[in-house]
Amino acid sequence: MAKLYSETIKAITHIPSWASSEEEYGDKIKTTQASYKLVPLVYRSIRLRCDAISSVPVRVYNQSDTLVDWPFVVSPSRFLRLTEASKLLYGAGFWLKLPNPYKPKNLDFINPFTMNQPKLLADGSLQFSQTINGQVVAVWKEEDVVYIRDFFNPEDDIGPGVSAAGVALGDSGLLHYMSRFSSKFFESGAMPLTIVAIDGTIDEPERKRVENFFKRNMTGISNAWRVLAMRMRGTMKPEVITPKISDMAMSENYSQAARNIEYAFGIPEGMLRSESNRASAEEHRKSFWQDTVRPSGQGTEDILNEQLFEPMGLRVELAFEDLDIFQADEAARAGSLKSLVDAGVPLLMAMEQLGYDLDDDQIAELSKKPAPAPVSVPADNTQSDAEQDLAKWERMAISRVRAGKTIRDFASDCIPDDLHAGISEALQDAKTEADVKRIFADKPEGKPDNKAEAILKAMELEVAAIRGGDIDHKLQSGLKEYYNAILQEGLMKKTESAMQDVRKAIEDMNITVNIPEQPPAQITVNVPPAEINIPAAQINVTVPEQKAPTVNVNLPRVRSSNQRVVRDPKTREIISTETINEYEE
Repeated sequence: MAKLYSETIKAITHIPSWASSEEEYGDKIKTTQASYKLVPLVYRSIRLRCDAISSVPVRVYNQSDTLVDWPFVVSPSRFLRLTEASKLLYGAGFWLKLPNPYKPKNLDFINPFTMNQPKLLADGSLQFSQTINGQVVAVWKEEDVVYIRDFFNPEDDIGPGVSAAGVALGDSGLLHYMSRFSSKFFESGAMPLTIVAIDGTIDEPERKRVENFFKRNMTGISNAWRVLAMRMRGTMKPEVITPKISDMAMSENYSQAARNIEYAFGIPEGMLRSESNRASAEEHRKSFWQDTVRPSGQGTEDILNEQLFEPMGLRVELAFEDLDIFQADEAARAGSLKSLVDAGVPLLMAMEQLGYDLDDDQIAELSKKPAPAPVSVPADNTQSDAEQDLAKWERMAISRVRAGKTIRDFASDCIPDDLHAGISEALQDAKTEADVKRIFADKPEGKPDNKAEAILKAMELEVAAIRGGDIDHKLQSGLKEYYNAILQEGLMKKTESAMQDVRKAIEDMNITVNIPEQPPAQITVNVPPAEINIPAAQINVTVPEQKAPTVNVNLPRVRSSNQRVVRDPKTREIISTETINEYEE
């Protein structure tokens, strides 16, 4: 019996079918696994993080900083994807090192939800164990498992870190229950929780008949618009106790829970729910990669090097700088830096404004050199393929210098071989960002082609013979460029331009040879017989037709000439002759 409207009545509590079925509904959000399976926003957030990290190029280097192949059977993208999912759902990832004396090696992924709490042994090492269906099925030593612990757990120094899905578990449950409430409510004809009060006294069969009538005829989507009529003894007063959906702040609660989930997974709001414009979407994307994906990937990289690759004599690196989004960002910042410097802003001040992180050595190096003079940029700013590759190479080198890493080689089919070799050699000594920028500004070339070097050497010897050993540097430079140009297909215009300096230098030659009076020289050379086999050298030198050089030789005038003949006293045959000349002063 209950008191309603100040009257004594018999109450029938009616629970709609959607509400009664919820009592038996078992998909409650009590674990991170359930949130991943039942909450779309959690599922999408984890997939977005895993897809992002698995798209990052992976580089493996040996102790000589030479690029080598990924040493395991499992692909690096699958490795990163499963590791990231484990960290987000469980707070740690586990990979078993499979014993295999042969190559290639392999790693086996361990479901983190089957792993027990790591045990700290007396010797300071960790022991790992796996439980399946309530039974411990495996126990491993620390050196047998790659244990990738996520970030930090303030309550546990050796166990898994705090997972993003665990942090968002309450908000995940709220989204799920709100969605479940709405779907079940409308599925059952939008029938609210109702109390039907009947004044007077009714017997139990009559009460059951009324209750069954309401359940049968008022619940379910097919009964949502039915008109009901019934015969009964007394007055019936239905009372709705479920609040209206419009009064439940469903939209506000959903938005707040969704934002909390996005915060936990480090995903900007605009990437999942907002209909932002293109500029905002690009900023959200950059923030996602720079502030979320890259730090998480670098944490995984450090652990992999420590536990897996360094004992193998290798080093792994996630090459974030190779991604287009980071290259575009560096290009835009470099353009802004150039604009500020061209406008007269000091270089160090401009770099500080644009957020460049410079150490003391880099600042000291930049302080020694004056800021570059403003350079006018032509209207047509189109870059060739080689220039674009050089720009990418420079950005990659700067990024690695900032991170304190060795500058690795850059593969390009567009950069000329001699320029590629020269820059590669110069970058080996680059220690600062300023060094890298200077190298790419100077564009040093490597050693010239061997054929061009041989031709140039032959020409230098001929010119040296003509000019008494003095080689004109302008002529030498022109000849070098000329013969290098000959050996490169399609560079005839450059060849003709380079030869202009050669022709001019040869035409300007006005060689005068002065030979002073010399006493007769007596030279005795004893050379033992020798047999030397020298292979015939073939040197083809093509020299354009030139004007014959003018040679003026000034010799003293002969004043008198006497000849003495020596004969054999007996035969009177001429033994020798001697001519004596006297010259005018």
